[in-house]
Amino acid sequence: MKSSDCHDKQAIKKHGLIVEDQPITALVIKTLFTEQRCEIDIAENGMIAINQIQKYQYNFIIMDVGLPDMDGFEVTKKSYMV
Repeated sequence: MKSSDCHDKQAIKKHGLIVEDQPITALVIKTLFTEQRCEIDIAENGMIAINQIQKYQYNFIIMDVGLPDMDGFEVTKKSYMV
């Protein structure tokens, strides 16, 4: 990823959501994107992710498919049914 991918002097900062129930994995992914000056939110389960997706307009979402309460495909479907 180029450093200009998330933010440069003329671009708007990108806002992303990481949906991941493993804290260390979420932190590693968040660190990679914040180093590129992206603003990152983390959702630890499907219900939090659905609420976040409906509340904010994300530029990108990284979705774990093996969440404890529902799989990532179900989260995606429910998030965009509103």
